[in-house]
Amino acid sequence: MAAAPESVNLDCGTADATVVFGDGSPNLASTFGVQIEGSWTATLSFECTIDGSHWHSLLASPCDGSTGVTSTTNVGMWWIDSTAWTNVRVRVSSSNTGTAVVSRRHVEG
Repeated sequence: MAAAPESVNLDCGTADATVVFGDGSPNLASTFGVQIEGSWTATLSFECTIDGSHWHSLLASPCDGSTGVTSTTNVGMWWIDSTAWTNVRVRVSSSNTGTAVVSRRHVEG
């Protein structure tokens, strides 16, 4: 069953600003979509953790079927397999200006 989308504004003028999805439990949805919209200039990185402290690059697959990425400088939509992670985040890894609207919609089971 699909849950309602969850959207958060991300300040792209702040280095290391983040949007975190998940509550630290092993119950993060197995697959979810991330949509990034807005007017911004920055590099946004997709990252994951199993302990809430050590974050690592995460491969996100563009919905258009092109090659997976670990970061983006453009608006778009990606699928993320989060089966093994307790948290997934989108982080401003290179800041500049604007606000990105980061939305997530997960599919359980």
